[in-house]
Amino acid sequence: MESIYFLIIAIQIINFFLIFKQISLFSFSTVEIFLYSALMVMVGIVLSSQFGLWSAVIFLILFIFIGWLKERQIKPIHFFYALYALMMNSFLGYISAAPLTALFSHISLFSKEQTQNILYITVAMAPAIINFLFLYVLERWLPQGFFRSLKQAEGKVIVSLSFFLVTIIGLLYYILTANNQQGHGSTQDNFMILGLFFAVLASFIFLNLYFQKIRKQQIEELKEHQLAQLVDYTKQIEGLYEEIRHFRHDYINLLTSLEEGLYEDDLLKVRQVYESVIQPTKQTFQANYYSFGQLSHLLVPELKSVIGSKLLLAQQQKVDIHLEIIAPIKIRHFEIISFVRTMSILLDNAIEAAVLTETPWIKLAIFEEAGIQYIILENSCQEPVAIKNIAKKGYSSKGLQRGIGLYTVHKILADMPHVSLETGNLANGFSQILRIVGNGAAE
Repeated sequence: MESIYFLIIAIQIINFFLIFKQISLFSFSTVEIFLYSALMVMVGIVLSSQFGLWSAVIFLILFIFIGWLKERQIKPIHFFYALYALMMNSFLGYISAAPLTALFSHISLFSKEQTQNILYITVAMAPAIINFLFLYVLERWLPQGFFRSLKQAEGKVIVSLSFFLVTIIGLLYYILTANNQQGHGSTQDNFMILGLFFAVLASFIFLNLYFQKIRKQQIEELKEHQLAQLVDYTKQIEGLYEEIRHFRHDYINLLTSLEEGLYEDDLLKVRQVYESVIQPTKQTFQANYYSFGQLSHLLVPELKSVIGSKLLLAQQQKVDIHLEIIAPIKIRHFEIISFVRTMSILLDNAIEAAVLTETPWIKLAIFEEAGIQYIILENSCQEPVAIKNIAKKGYSSKGLQRGIGLYTVHKILADMPHVSLETGNLANGFSQILRIVGNGAAE
């Protein structure tokens, strides 16, 4: 009987870890799963006499520590993941106990003791299975990837939600402790527990509506920003067309002048035409802004307008632009709002750093190779950048409290395992490489 007791404790603890894994979306190797589960089981067995309290506190601390190991910093979302695992393990275990007990009461294949042991084991295993189904349904019922949106939510939202869960857990444990002391749960207690569960569900729905509102605002801002960028881009194209039209108009006059010089065998006149007309025209058509035509190979209109407007802005500030998009390419597996925000921040930072140098330049290349899409952005800079600090909130090589941009980029990319950002220093420059592999979310 004692072995069954410890087996049930072990299953409950492993369930606790599995629920944390499901909600956090952290990736764990087989070795990590085994080690963390074994460690938690040992703690649970050692504290088996006080399993409900101290082991829960230790597991909360362990989960927060795991979050730190995975992301190398403690975030408010890690507290939410730990509290969610604790709450759902208790909720789902209690809620599933009554229907499973009723179901097993009709099973007569085993002895009474065997049936009871199988029931206890099944109830212990139920929370992780039910939670998996719960998250699966909730993620499809609540649009925009609710739990993924939590990762990018403001810290105060997560802190508020965590305090709410602490309150729910406190009430839940109070009710469950009272039931254990009485040896049974009253109908009123059962309704109270169900009420707490639906309160949590209602909070998720409310937050989802909040995220939808924020997302709608972001889309509207993106549309307005994109329209302004498109106007700038169109003006530049019109300017290029006007230059070509003038050149076409002057082309006949140029040929006539050359023709007269050749017929008159006047080499001096031919030289004058070359030096005053042809040579300046050659320099004009070799200017870097004619490479902007390569943007036509970028098959993402929103991104095309962002890059076009940012590089035009840089060019107006006397930054030498080198753009390379040789073949048609459509960026895959990158949610468009996140992508536009990421590229805007990277380009803004590149421009700000480049204009401070004596010979400002920016190079941008977008291509695909071996199924991996690359966006390589390089810019001139005055001094090497401290790479290890670049993703910290508030850090900037440009001055105090100007580093929110790159912190935001890393926050966006933290939820995209198929996208990586590599930064590095060059000789008198700085490089950032976005790699997008082909197994992310749908376009």
